[in-house]
Amino acid sequence: MNAPYELAALPQSKDAEQAVLGGLLLDNEAIDRIGDLRREQFYVHGNGVIFDHIQRLIAQQRPADVVTLFDSIRSAGQDADLRYLNDLMSNTPSAANIGRYADIVREKALLRGMLKAANTVHEIVQGPLPAAEKLDAAQAEFGKLAETTTRREPASIRDALRRYVDALDVRLHGEGPNPGIPTGLKDLDDILNGGIRRGALVTLGARPGMGKSALGETVALNATLAEHSVLFLSMEMPEAEVTERAVASVGKIAATALAKADRDLGQSDGWSRLTHAVQRLEETAFFIDDEPGLSLLQVVTKARAVKRKHGLDLLVVDYLQLMTGTEEKRYQQIEAITKGLKILAKTLNIGVLALSQLNRDVEKRTTKRPQLSDFRDGGSIEQDSDILLGLYREEQDNPDTPNKGFAELFVMKNRQGKTGKVPLTYLGDQMRFENCTWVPPEEPAKPQRRGFRD
Repeated sequence: MNAPYELAALPQSKDAEQAVLGGLLLDNEAIDRIGDLRREQFYVHGNGVIFDHIQRLIAQQRPADVVTLFDSIRSAGQDADLRYLNDLMSNTPSAANIGRYADIVREKALLRGMLKAANTVHEIVQGPLPAAEKLDAAQAEFGKLAETTTRREPASIRDALRRYVDALDVRLHGEGPNPGIPTGLKDLDDILNGGIRRGALVTLGARPGMGKSALGETVALNATLAEHSVLFLSMEMPEAEVTERAVASVGKIAATALAKADRDLGQSDGWSRLTHAVQRLEETAFFIDDEPGLSLLQVVTKARAVKRKHGLDLLVVDYLQLMTGTEEKRYQQIEAITKGLKILAKTLNIGVLALSQLNRDVEKRTTKRPQLSDFRDGGSIEQDSDILLGLYREEQDNPDTPNKGFAELFVMKNRQGKTGKVPLTYLGDQMRFENCTWVPPEEPAKPQRRGFRD
């Protein structure tokens, strides 16, 4: 497909690029006045290479002049033209206006990026997606461009403290929102200092059957009932099942009664509970998407769309291993996904709760409570997550345990506070977790035997 826009005459200013390079050669300290100018923003490839080597020399506290620059480029096995380097320096009178020259280079790069995005949007429009999804994908293209061109200077501690104290004062007087999105589970919220922080990636891991989807939806429902907007991406369960679980959880109704629609629902106060749950849920900003096998781009696009149309506070992904990627190896796909979700959390200023399967090695251990090493597909999940949670229910491994309904949630990593264990009660018939009011006694330690026995 031919591009609809002529790309032969792309916006560029070779003079501005050369003036930036010449100014840096004249005055290495002028690098502090060019802002966040990057190599890829140069139109002429050779100019970008020169800029990269000048940056390296200055970063290494070495002088960047024509001779050292020529040597640096040649040492890297790249072509260097000594005459061109001399011309850069001799044709630039001073570095006084280098900030403006850098602005011009950035502006031209932005215009080229806009043309490239426009061509991508043209291809999206010609593609097979529904019109609404095309619109979201098109907006995501220009959104990515805006993010890459956002300039942000480092903040002084004085300015940062002023903003922090102002925000703290507002919260202390009850005039502002809690910085955390409440999970509705008191002990967990206490450890997380109020709930899931905006900009944080929280990963909840568990083996199959432990109830990670139920816990993920419990947190999502508690957040939306506290007037937060939540997007629940269910790649495992269809929309109807997620909705039925929500009604069972909020209405405290046995899910089996809803699934069968039998007489048990009509007895006692089943219908009134159902009506109450429907009315409460109708007033919330809870959004369900059950498209399977989502890519990172699709997750980003869907989150952006909900954020733009309704506002978004919490994104729940159920679950990581069901997402798809373009990377060749699976661990590379998961690495790209977790990094992308972390960036999404910061960019949209939302909390992200990602559910994850644990690896099969846990089955080989005598103690099957989750550990950091149990997270599947490499260490990127542990590395990129701000908070790591592991869920365990003894009754799944020991059906005869007297501690039925008791669950342990391990906070194994917490960048915003302490780690620890949170006791929970699992109400399996209602597909929900709640605060635990009792803790089973610890099993007495078995006496150690000495010596051998025949």
